[in-house]
Amino acid sequence: LMQIAAAAERYRSQQLTYTNSTLAKLYGSAFYPKTGQALYTITYTPDPDTGLTWEATAVPITGGLQAKVNDGALAINSAGQRCWNKGSATCDFTVAAQDWNAPQ
Repeated sequence: LMQIAAAAERYRSQQLTYTNSTLAKLYGSAFYPKTGQALYTITYTPDPDTGLTWEATAVPITGGLQAKVNDGALAINSAGQRCWNKGSATCDFTVAAQDWNAPQ
């Protein structure tokens, strides 16, 4: 997610917007890691109305290698907020207990 965040900021510094930025352009894959056994599905969504914000999420893949399934969803956004919701497939930046740095 940090690689995607850095790439999104590089994109905005060149284009002056996140509009038309895509996961393919920023990261090149919808899975982490890019090669080998995929452990997470990655999504990246720029705000379609303003082009001024984005959010990226990593959700553990169920089935196959089970090592990461209970880790839960991770997310980061253009405001620098980071979210971790252990044992869940979603993240909510407005829930203090899901702050990346909160005890889990």
